[in-house]
Amino acid sequence: MIEIVMIVAAVILSAKMADIENRSPWLWGALALGLCIASAFFPYLPYLRILIATVAVIVLMMATKALGKN
Repeated sequence: MIEIVMIVAAVILSAKMADIENRSPWLWGALALGLCIASAFFPYLPYLRILIATVAVIVLMMATKALGKN
């Protein structure tokens, strides 16, 4: 149950961050949801895997912003 709450929080966080950076919040929210659900099939590190997926989305968002400026 806590993992579901963490997934919802990760999706909201990534969507809000994308909205602040004038990007598509639906796209980044869907990407975060997909990564969090995909990480649910990884059997180890129950709560840490959601955090890792969230950090991966944020790093990917920053990387696309940095590569888009060049």
